[in-house]
Amino acid sequence: LKGKQIFSTREKVGEAFPVIPSYVIENKAMKLILSPSYFYDTSSLSSDSEQSFIYHYGINEYDSNTKNKMSLDDVLDAIKIVADEKRIRIIMLLNKAPRYGYELAQTLSLSNSTISHHLSTLHSIGIVYSMRIENKVYYQLNKDKLKELMETLTKSLLE
Repeated sequence: LKGKQIFSTREKVGEAFPVIPSYVIENKAMKLILSPSYFYDTSSLSSDSEQSFIYHYGINEYDSNTKNKMSLDDVLDAIKIVADEKRIRIIMLLNKAPRYGYELAQTLSLSNSTISHHLSTLHSIGIVYSMRIENKVYYQLNKDKLKELMETLTKSLLE
């Protein structure tokens, strides 16, 4: 695991992994288990019961949540990806609340495969991340990454 980090509080875990539900972070009696994996790459899997919550995450997901500066080439590539009308609508919906693919497809009147393609593309630049809960994969907006992208673009244009 790159940049090994020991979390001193559950709140720090919540900051590093915003996909972990707040009820898990706040419930000190619930056992929280973090499990990094080379095999998951940027994916994650969570499982919970009344006593414990296991979050199995790919190490590249962890790296994408840490503060690292985007290069101008990264910003330009990301802007090309985001500059699609359907992806902007997806971002706007995910800004309000996490949603699963079928729900997004119905709301935007698109096929499941089209939504899957757009979400995969947004996921590849770190703006969207996924979280499996029971048999559904929910997608959530990574607001910090989107903000970093916009700030880097603004800074690059105004320098």
